Amino acid sequence: MDADCIHSGRNEHKNNPASADVQDYGPIWPGIFTMKPNDNRPGWYAFQELNWSKLDSLAHYLGIKRAWANLHLRTVSHGCITVAKDEGKCQNQFNNMINFLNQEIASGYDNILKVIE
Repeated sequence: MDADCIHSGRNEHKNNPASADVQDYGPIWPGIFTMKPNDNRPGWYAFQELNWSKLDSLAHYLGIKRAWANLHLRTVSHGCITVAKDEGKCQNQFNNMINFLNQEIASGYDNILKVIE
């Protein structure tokens, strides 16, 4: 995926690892995530932290911990990994990536994303 096609976060927090804890503005936070099709949003892939617990759910509910990131086409990112919706190069690369992820799932593989920074 070309770097000019993809981003996470918005405004001054866009692609800024120091802003990973800024709810709705910062980029996706460090962690290890499973990647699965989002049943509520066709064409999106949902990220779930690999070791997510009930305590994490409570922390998210209280606004202490971030959750619910996705991979999707759009222009604005609220912390998801967002690919530019341009009807051209970026969208083609996104479609190729989604097709690859779907093939991996169909073959019985888990899709894992590791965000290090």
